[in-house]
Amino acid sequence: MPTGRDRAKEAEMAAAITPWETARSGRAMRFLTGIGAFLLVILLALVAVDLMDREPGGLTRAALDSLDESGVENPVTAVLLNYRSMDTWLELGVLVLAVMAMFALQRCSSLDQVPRIERGGYVLMRMSSVFVPLMILGAGYLLWRGTHAPGGAFQAGALLGAAGVMLRLTARDAFRAVSGRTLRGLIVLSFACFALTGLGFMVMNRRYLEYPPARADEWIFLIELLATLSIGAALWVLFVGAHPTTWSREKQPRTD
Repeated sequence: MPTGRDRAKEAEMAAAITPWETARSGRAMRFLTGIGAFLLVILLALVAVDLMDREPGGLTRAALDSLDESGVENPVTAVLLNYRSMDTWLELGVLVLAVMAMFALQRCSSLDQVPRIERGGYVLMRMSSVFVPLMILGAGYLLWRGTHAPGGAFQAGALLGAAGVMLRLTARDAFRAVSGRTLRGLIVLSFACFALTGLGFMVMNRRYLEYPPARADEWIFLIELLATLSIGAALWVLFVGAHPTTWSREKQPRTD
């Protein structure tokens, strides 16, 4: 147990530290942090340059050699939705589980209990009127671009969800007119269609999620379209449902 003399000594040591010394130590820490961040950026840039100069090999070469049979021109899309489509299917399942967990923690089954927020200011309202249509168009462009260049369902879905978030912040919720069952069905849509597609291929004496080479591009675009809608809806629901509001406090279990 510390004695009174020990406490007095600690108080004297604390008083001996002047505000100037505290500020100086804070500046030194920020300086060292900045130097470390700068060196990390330089290291990552050198690694990126080294990787760009290398000839593709290993799995990269194998993916590029089979690109003509994948149904798309972009190797990233080919990996995500053809070579390793099982991983993408499970990632969509993770989003579904996240939405289910949010509803379970909030102890509700519908977003109708979420209170409306106050209408945003003039600047925010005008910005949303301009940017939301552009974001929806951008989502469609990213979806189309993913077949032959960087883009695809996850980027398009994220942009679509961001548009819903902006509408939420301006008290104009995009999915308010959609019933609870319809909204939950939209979130599960891509995961379920992905699974049914794979089972259908198995009925056709093919492996699970093994697309017919002649129609692979059509199947991939259909799955990406459904995934875009599901991802956008899931991200919007997670923002609205998990965002701290009065409803989450009202749904807390009683402790008395």
